[in-house]
Amino acid sequence: MTEPNDRAVIGNNSEASATDIVNVKQLENVLRVCRAEYNAGAQVKRHANEKIRDERNDFKLRNADVYEEINAIMHSAKERMQQKLRSSENYTKAEEEKRDGSLRMKAALKKLKDAGGDVQAFKIANKMADMDPVEREEFFDAIDLYAKGLRLWGDGF
Repeated sequence: MTEPNDRAVIGNNSEASATDIVNVKQLENVLRVCRAEYNAGAQVKRHANEKIRDERNDFKLRNADVYEEINAIMHSAKERMQQKLRSSENYTKAEEEKRDGSLRMKAALKKLKDAGGDVQAFKIANKMADMDPVEREEFFDAIDLYAKGLRLWGDGF
């Protein structure tokens, strides 16, 4: 019986790539630490954002009269500028094109979903279609390597 290979040898011709020859066990340790630190940082950031939001709201309540005056001035100025912008023919045309594009994208995704397709997989594949072959291979190899390191699939690496 053969021993499982503790190294995943994945490489390419580019310099300093995430998919250069890597010891998966070492990568796994780095990914676990990074994931824990990232999640811990995200939690600290969420709590800080909550404190900031609460402090900002309390401050606004304590200074409500000043904020009302500022908001009235800003709202009036913003409305005037929006009216000027919307009266521009190019802006109006671009807004219509944007709406049309969004509707076409939604219709295509609905069609895909109705046919049983996976929308997220389609979006990734669509992103990869715009890449050149080397970029595409590096992108997939990096995902594959990280997923293995995070033990999201396959243990026979």
